Amino acid sequence: MRFSFADYQWTFFLCALLVLPLPAKAEWMDGKQLHILYRAFSAPAQGQSDAAREASAMYLGYVTGVVNATDALAQNKIYCLPPLGAGTSNEQLAHVVGAYITAHPAEQNEPAMLLIFKALKNVFPCR
Repeated sequence: MRFSFADYQWTFFLCALLVLPLPAKAEWMDGKQLHILYRAFSAPAQGQSDAAREASAMYLGYVTGVVNATDALAQNKIYCLPPLGAGTSNEQLAHVVGAYITAHPAEQNEPAMLLIFKALKNVFPCR
């Protein structure tokens, strides 16, 4: 039995779709979504549901990831954190961000990353 390209054209088409690069959007979270996660993060841990613990961890991870990625850039002039070991923890930075987005509800339609920058710049300005 002999097979031709026509017999497998849909298979080739589907395989090609799998290897083509797809566009990615880094700003997948806005301030409203970040604020929802922050409420789980700021709630007492005792008695939290699995979903609330997951939201809390996601919030801390998102804020920490943005901070670490920004600090990795040698030209970061958005905000200036104290030196390592100066007593500023990831949790403290997460609370700074949460306090900012809670105090500025009108800005919650903005990308979460931008709100993190604004919050940290407000508390840790470069001088």
